[in-house]
Amino acid sequence: MVSQNYGSIEIICVDDGSTDDTLVVAQRCKHARVVRQSNQGACVARNRGIAECSGKYVKFLDADDFLLPGAISQQVNASKGLSDMAISYGNYIMRSESGEKLVSTSLLHKNLLFSVTLQDITTSTPLHRRKLLEYVGGFDANLRRGQEWNLHVRLAAAGVNFVHDETPIYTYCNFENPHRVSRYSSANAEAKYAYKITQVDLTADALADPVYVKRAVATLGFARRLWGAGRDAFREGEPEIADQCFRKALAYCGDVSEFLPAYYRIPSGLIGRERFERLISPRTIGKLAARIERGMWRRL
Repeated sequence: MVSQNYGSIEIICVDDGSTDDTLVVAQRCKHARVVRQSNQGACVARNRGIAECSGKYVKFLDADDFLLPGAISQQVNASKGLSDMAISYGNYIMRSESGEKLVSTSLLHKNLLFSVTLQDITTSTPLHRRKLLEYVGGFDANLRRGQEWNLHVRLAAAGVNFVHDETPIYTYCNFENPHRVSRYSSANAEAKYAYKITQVDLTADALADPVYVKRAVATLGFARRLWGAGRDAFREGEPEIADQCFRKALAYCGDVSEFLPAYYRIPSGLIGRERFERLISPRTIGKLAARIERGMWRRL
């Protein structure tokens, strides 16, 4: 951050109970103002940073990420050409054991809110407007992970536009932890997908606030996101968990049959969707999911 060429940067380092030398390093930086708190989590730390800052824009950066040279200047200039209800965000570089690769974050669908519910805009790619963060209440401290997805969905539902810039903004370090418990164990899979459902439920509940004027289309996006989670679970050999995700998706979108192809829509219409869902197995749903996915994207 200190190597950026933008002339007016306020650096706020929120130390959330670190046990390494992070605090010492931060205190050595004469440009940074250090704020300390005791293990309250990423959301509370980021919200604290929002409360402490005074600038028009806010850039979030985790301890293991690196802003690329000129990133702040590039995004400030891009933001100046946008409306006050628009946020500029860019691409990023992923660094791992296998090397580096450029990751495009361009939203794939013409409906912005639907795209934001399906795709994860990472925390550090946007240059946020502080007033918009305050308008939606910042990060949701009820979420342990995926807080940025929740935040960006709420911003989009509040009418905020995300404008993509091809410029890479930062380097994301993604190195595997050799001590990590296998992500593919059944116990971990159950917890992982249960959290995915909880994440969607909490976000949907938040959108009940009248401030979120464009929330209606998000319901379909939630259904599609959960359907995608079901497909992932199915591929990981967890058919029961996959079935839970599929059924939760259908619960979110009661008219989902309108977006399904004829080979799904006709039999479910003849015998009733609930009975049809009971008759077909999770394996069958998994085979249909790819075609259903294409149908939902095509019809929107």
